[in-house]
Amino acid sequence: MPAVGLHAVIGTLFVTDVIASLDPRLDSTLLGLLVMTAWSGLAFAAAILLAWEEPEPVGRGRTAPGRGRLVPLVVLLALWAYLHFVQFLIVWSANLPPEVAWYFARGGWVGRALAIVAGAVVVLAGLATLRPGRPTTRILAGAALAVHALEMFWLVTPAVRDRFVLRPSDVLAAGAVSCLAAALRPLMRPRADRAASAARRAGRPA
Repeated sequence: MPAVGLHAVIGTLFVTDVIASLDPRLDSTLLGLLVMTAWSGLAFAAAILLAWEEPEPVGRGRTAPGRGRLVPLVVLLALWAYLHFVQFLIVWSANLPPEVAWYFARGGWVGRALAIVAGAVVVLAGLATLRPGRPTTRILAGAALAVHALEMFWLVTPAVRDRFVLRPSDVLAAGAVSCLAAALRPLMRPRADRAASAARRAGRPA
C-alpha cells in the first residue's frame, strides 16, 4: 500500500509536469489519476495481447476462460470512463472559459468520434463479462489499447496545434515507440516467461 500511494503522488506530479504544463488551460486535480488509469489500462491490454494463452482451468470452482484477464481490464476501463465523466462534469458545472476552451480544442469530428468509440468499448467490455471468453478478451484488449493510445494524442497534440488532429509525424512517432518497445521486450521479459516459452517449444507442460 505505501508503494501504491507513492506511485499515485509521483505519477500525479509527473502528469502535471509532462502533460498539463503543455496546455495549462485545464486546472484539474483529477488529470493525474485519469492519465495513470489510462496508462494502467493500456499496459494491461498490451500484456493480454503479448502474453501466452493461459490453460483452461479444470476441476471444481473453475472460471470461464479469459475471465481472470477480462475483469481487471473492465474495472480499469470503467474507472477511466468514470474519471473522464467526473472531470467533464466539473468543468461543465463550473463554466470556466479556459477549461471549456481546453475541451473545445479537443472536440471536432475526430474528438467526438474518439469519444463515441471509447464509450462503445467501455459498454461492450461490461457486456462481455456476462459471457467471457479468450477471443472476446483479446479483441477488447486490442480495442482498449487503440483507444488509450489515441487518447495520448488527444491530450497532447492540441497543445501544439490547438486542435485534435493526427498527422503523419504522429504515426511515425507511434511506430518508433512501438519498435523501441518491441526491441526492449526480450531484455525485459521475466525469467518465468522464458521458461514457459521453452517448455511450450519442447511440447511439455510448464
